[in-house]
Amino acid sequence: MRRHLKVCALLVLLGTVPGLADTVAECARAKDVGVRIKSCTLLIAAQSSDAATAYLHRASAHYKRRDYDQTIADSTRAIKLRPSIAQAYFLRARALYRQRAYLDSVADFSKAIQRAPNNARAYDGRGVARRKLGLPDDAIADHNKAVALDPELAKAYRNRGNAHFYKGDSARAISDYSKSIAIDPGYANAYGDRGAAYEQSGQVDLAIADYATLIAIVPNSADAYSSRGFAYELKGNRNAAIADHRKALTLNPAHPLSRANLRALLASR
Repeated sequence: MRRHLKVCALLVLLGTVPGLADTVAECARAKDVGVRIKSCTLLIAAQSSDAATAYLHRASAHYKRRDYDQTIADSTRAIKLRPSIAQAYFLRARALYRQRAYLDSVADFSKAIQRAPNNARAYDGRGVARRKLGLPDDAIADHNKAVALDPELAKAYRNRGNAHFYKGDSARAISDYSKSIAIDPGYANAYGDRGAAYEQSGQVDLAIADYATLIAIVPNSADAYSSRGFAYELKGNRNAAIADHRKALTLNPAHPLSRANLRALLASR
């Protein structure tokens, strides 16, 4: 809603200038990322009265392109122009996380939360970064807050499950992965993670079933075949394990786990 109002405000301000109204709309909403970046750049060059929003939209477009350096640069420019802009801190935090700058990411997620305390995704993002820093209890606290704010945020349950898994608590991890899947039955990563938790807890048949679902959703995932291959090894189903590791190597000839496991299986014949 706030974003829509900002776009409308810009349209009012610039609507009298030929072409600029369309440029504002494209900067904010164009499906083509390249068009968004170009339009936002034009607004910035035209010294738009709301350049902070243009920088923010361009930062978002760069993030979609996985250009994290430019995401950080444009988010920083937006913050300098308008320090209260929570979404700019949120975007910069996500880009910093992608660059494995976890401490800086946590700091920016915290600033986003200070400015927008009801942003469930900011709590969730900070929780993931905190787990990467080896702080699973702090991570769980953040994910708890995220699901309290948005009970339908499937990724927050999955991320909390990852924090429980990190602590070795397979039961709680499985519970959270299951909640994530109940909200989003097509959430591939949640099946892979739950499969690993089932495997860790000795429930290998359930792990194999989850890896099979993962393969059905993402049939070109070498990791999925490799994981199921290892689960078959645990079950003593040697032929199925060999077939899955071979499939993983067909999809990714350099896959290290399947290369090592297949070599060991063939050597033991």
